Amino acid sequence: MNLTLVIGNPAQLLHGCLPSRRMDYSGGLIGSYGCDWLLRDRSGRVRPQHCRIHWHEGRFCVTDLCDGTYLNGHDLPLGRGATVRLNEGDVLQVGAYRIVVHLQADACADDDPRHLSQRSLAELLSGHEDGLEDWCANTRTMETAPVPAPALCAEFERLCRPLDPREQHDPLLALATLPSMPSTAAHGQLAQNHHRPLVARRSKKSLQAGTLRLCLLLLAALALGGCTLLGKLGQVIIDPSTPVGGPDDQPSRYSLSLHASDDVNRRLVTPGTALMAGEQPALAPYSLDIKASSPQALADKLQAVLEHLYENAPGQSPVSDALAPEPQVSWIDESPLGDYQAAGVHLATAAQHTAPQQIATPVAFRVLQLSDDSLLMTASAEALALDLKTALGSTYLRVDDYLLRPGQFKFVDLQPVDERARFIAVIADYHNEDVSQWKQLLRVEPKGRRYALLVELGQAQVALKGETR
Repeated sequence: MNLTLVIGNPAQLLHGCLPSRRMDYSGGLIGSYGCDWLLRDRSGRVRPQHCRIHWHEGRFCVTDLCDGTYLNGHDLPLGRGATVRLNEGDVLQVGAYRIVVHLQADACADDDPRHLSQRSLAELLSGHEDGLEDWCANTRTMETAPVPAPALCAEFERLCRPLDPREQHDPLLALATLPSMPSTAAHGQLAQNHHRPLVARRSKKSLQAGTLRLCLLLLAALALGGCTLLGKLGQVIIDPSTPVGGPDDQPSRYSLSLHASDDVNRRLVTPGTALMAGEQPALAPYSLDIKASSPQALADKLQAVLEHLYENAPGQSPVSDALAPEPQVSWIDESPLGDYQAAGVHLATAAQHTAPQQIATPVAFRVLQLSDDSLLMTASAEALALDLKTALGSTYLRVDDYLLRPGQFKFVDLQPVDERARFIAVIADYHNEDVSQWKQLLRVEPKGRRYALLVELGQAQVALKGETR
């Protein structure tokens, strides 16, 4: 039993790839590098070791090695490591190629490169030819008497001959072909034409009208055939961003769905030391801004300010030498704090202080396009925050900055993927350094795809999910 694999769409073949492959019981590997049958496509979807053909339990089988082998037009691949039996007429999808499976019995298992459809019936049944199929081809055919060609009008034959384009555009050649006749013959011809019947003149005019209509029809057909091409060229001239080519040649595009959870980027806030949610900063009644070129000049300016305040600003509280009697303090009853009259000084008991609270705050993050993921996976959060382009090097292609409040959802419409991009990554700037997952990435194809990406910002991790359309 032999197996013959034939490319069903040979127009996709690249230079150096064979259109068919014949295998025996030993089978073989199919891929783009180091395999028995080397196949490479323009989109690069054929893996180095894509699938394997082998003999198993008396049947030829195929095993998917890369989770990218499809059988008989199914939407889902076979799966990495999955093995399926092959039958006559099955179609394997390997990258951009459709491979048709043909099984050959042992009776015809020889070195003849011809396909089964090119062999005779006796050869398929017995394994050798008997010559009966060629008997009809060797018999002599009966010769028939030649049929005389009908006599045609010389004027009709002249009209049926193809026209030479050079004769149509060369006026000198047209004048040279005119027959020369004496003036008397010319006058006789004019007289003959003058006495020609009216029916002949009308037939000549009708022939000219028919030729004109035929030319107009040909021009209309050519114009209709070129409408599509001319319309496309006009669109490209008007708008240079108009895509040209098939769907697989267009740049990939992706949309973003951004969502932050209600407890995202939580911070520990203590009343009195940090602003609470919705709290507005209070404006101080006085402010001081001192700048100097040297430490000595700064010290002199500060000294001048202190002397000015000491001489001109009134005291905040009077100075008294008499000591007020101290109030009696009981160790059983709760005693209040002292009473101060100084302006701007407020004291509170311990019962009025609130405990620190965990409050969700807005989170900033970045969406990047990278040509490789190695530098991002090894980079630290400090290095990326300090200088993103230096940390990622030549793998950096593009970055978009976003900021979401807790519980906010945002949708970003389709935008193109860079032709050199192979990964889309998300980097979140969390306040807590102990966040388990602050970066995520997803592999993409630069052409012929449309991705719907979801960025989910949680309390302690960021998630990046994608769907291909």
